[in-house]
Amino acid sequence: MPTLEDAIALAAEAHAGQTDKAGALYILHLLRVMQAQESTEARMAAVLHDLVEDTEYTFEDLGEMGYPSEVIEALRHVTKRDGEPYADFAERAGQHPIARRVKIADLEDNMDVTRLDSVGEEDADRLNKYLRAHRRLTDGEMPTRSHENTASSEDQRREALIRALRDRTPEMEKWIGRMSDPDPKYEQQDFVWHLLLQSFATWGSSRGFDGLINTEENYRRVTYGRLKEISAQRRPEHVEEVLRDATVRYPESKSTYLSENVELISEMGGLQAAREEALGQPGAEAKMDFMKQFKGIGDKYARNIWMDARHPDFRDKVALDQRIRGITELLGREFSSYEAEEDFYLSVAEEAGLSGWELDRLLYNFTEHFEASIRGATP
Repeated sequence: MPTLEDAIALAAEAHAGQTDKAGALYILHLLRVMQAQESTEARMAAVLHDLVEDTEYTFEDLGEMGYPSEVIEALRHVTKRDGEPYADFAERAGQHPIARRVKIADLEDNMDVTRLDSVGEEDADRLNKYLRAHRRLTDGEMPTRSHENTASSEDQRREALIRALRDRTPEMEKWIGRMSDPDPKYEQQDFVWHLLLQSFATWGSSRGFDGLINTEENYRRVTYGRLKEISAQRRPEHVEEVLRDATVRYPESKSTYLSENVELISEMGGLQAAREEALGQPGAEAKMDFMKQFKGIGDKYARNIWMDARHPDFRDKVALDQRIRGITELLGREFSSYEAEEDFYLSVAEEAGLSGWELDRLLYNFTEHFEASIRGATP
């Protein structure tokens, strides 16, 4: 009988060359779904859940290979049939216990918009489809409610969030005070390079300039000045080695991006010239466009770089990423676009007496507190 390792190897071979919406290797999605499962059978089904739908393999092939009948039956439920409406497919996936757990994990991974540089109308439609399926699988059929009752419930949750933001704890006030730091990052000569590096390397674990990618030693190996000393041919290999030492995801592509960005800054005239050009851009949109010329930087990271630098042009901006998605769902909202969600959260910030980036920091650092407040207002 095949082992879990055999199933992983089969998935890696069958999906070789396939990528997800963010351009990452597709096998990484399958492994994330697998890691959300507990039993060996569920993990097998998870890593193979797109095998029949997206490759030439069949259920019969899996049977001949000796895969357990329970795994194959789960795969039948989690494989969409030709012409099958997505809602019917989701309902059918929920009829098998393993398939249901696999599909929930699949949807949750697919709804993680933080891996996308930007979210367009097509992405928003797909996310809403996934959200409806996720609700069906996790909550079952909800009782029919009138539009008025639904609106009232959403209003109550929104008001609960605003109250929690107004009734801030002393610790929250300390975080707000940090936003008026007299020495913001954009005053640093190398802030452009530092925040480019942070975008690729930290995944939320930055501890300041010296502790950027796991250790101070790693940081010193990839400063702009150090990389300029290395030949353009040798540079990607050097950066990849550092990223691997720091256990950064996707080190191959990121090392290429960072190496090319060294050349871009060099063409601008160096760190100080890049800083002056960045700060000289008129307004938030122009500053974001400046950052988007760097390799690997899309709309999301271009915005986040300036917010992390705490530039005043971005005082009324909100970074819409993973931490806010859970709050959005608790509020009963469906993601439509970055612009619509930012407008919503900015209206919340205004009523709570906060700027956009103050709201952003509070939601980031006290997520569980605000989620509990919203749950407490749910009828």
